[in-house]
Amino acid sequence: LRGIIAYQTVARGYWEALFEAGGGEPPTCYSNNGREGIGDPGGDCASCRFNQWGSDRRGGKGKACRELRLLFMLQEESVLPMVVVLPPTSVKPAHQYLIRLASKGVPYYGIVTEISLEKEKSNSGILYGKASFKAAERLSPEQTAKLKAYKDALAPSLMQVRVTTEDVEHEETSEEVEF
Repeated sequence: LRGIIAYQTVARGYWEALFEAGGGEPPTCYSNNGREGIGDPGGDCASCRFNQWGSDRRGGKGKACRELRLLFMLQEESVLPMVVVLPPTSVKPAHQYLIRLASKGVPYYGIVTEISLEKEKSNSGILYGKASFKAAERLSPEQTAKLKAYKDALAPSLMQVRVTTEDVEHEETSEEVEF
């Protein structure tokens, strides 16, 4: 996947009911900024019992509340960005990539980014894909300024995007991912 990250945010979602195929239900509690939950239980995400390691209701080491990173990517010849929902397994690589860019003074909207999948295996032997990030080409200062204005104009609307079970249910299966 190749494009310019026009906007990005951390989101969280907690579903009271366990996932079922074809669900598509909105979360019981969600956060558009990763800090303040809306719904039940709502409140401060950092102190929420569902955001603690080991709270996974299936008995795993993970969290009952899913942390996701939403990337709104512009691709060539498109006017509106597509939403790339990164599951918890890809949040850390995305964060590390964004930090590397920031440490070099490059805004995420000032560079063409390439995202690919790397094959990984969980402790229980399940294969899954983890996102890998690569900086492709840097935009000119003029292009970067235009993308910043675009990002600033769209940000209020993009901050309202909510995740449903359809966006994360692939992660809940125990089937191996085909590569």
